[in-house]
Amino acid sequence: MKRTFFVYRLWLLMMVALVSTLSLSAQEVQPRPASDFLDLQQGVTEAELVTRALASNPTLAAQRQQIEMAKGDVTQARLRKNPSLILGGLKEVNGGDNSFNVGGMLPLELYGRRARRTEVAQSKEDATQQSVADQERLLTGQVRARFGEALASIRNLMFVEQLLQVNRDFLKLLEDRVREGATPTLEADETRVEVNRIETLRIDDQDSGGRTKLSPVQSFV
Repeated sequence: MKRTFFVYRLWLLMMVALVSTLSLSAQEVQPRPASDFLDLQQGVTEAELVTRALASNPTLAAQRQQIEMAKGDVTQARLRKNPSLILGGLKEVNGGDNSFNVGGMLPLELYGRRARRTEVAQSKEDATQQSVADQERLLTGQVRARFGEALASIRNLMFVEQLLQVNRDFLKLLEDRVREGATPTLEADETRVEVNRIETLRIDDQDSGGRTKLSPVQSFV
């Protein structure tokens, strides 16, 4: 029984040393608290991020220009072809035989040519507008998804920070009781291992995935 207790205590001391080493090396990262990623006064909402992304996306800007061009084609297609006026004349060299003629041409668009031309131009405009609308919906969905990932990361970070604070408070209480002789040292060591583990988890989570998840729309705006 004593041998088992000795082995367990030795294992626990090794875990304390290992986790403490990881915690000290991780502390060099200087993790930012979750509150740094939230600003209820001047922060940006999901709707504002979506608006920014839709307004500044270069692909959408180019497609909106195509819509304006398509509208111009529709306007042009609805117009009748312009009539033409032809002026001409002949003059005899060293003579008096001169002539002058005037001609005109009025294009006739028979069999509904103008209506079909207008229909084709209108179809092109509708297709362009539909393409832009699809791109806007896709971009909006991407921004909202990234925004949700950022909020989830912040929420998880807040939970880990709260859990860490609870364990730190509990460890302080145990250390006080150990000094008073009311609690065995082993129990405080176990709690210290848990505190260091949570601290390392908080740092690793923010360092490995937080930087990307907490910047949700940099690639869109």
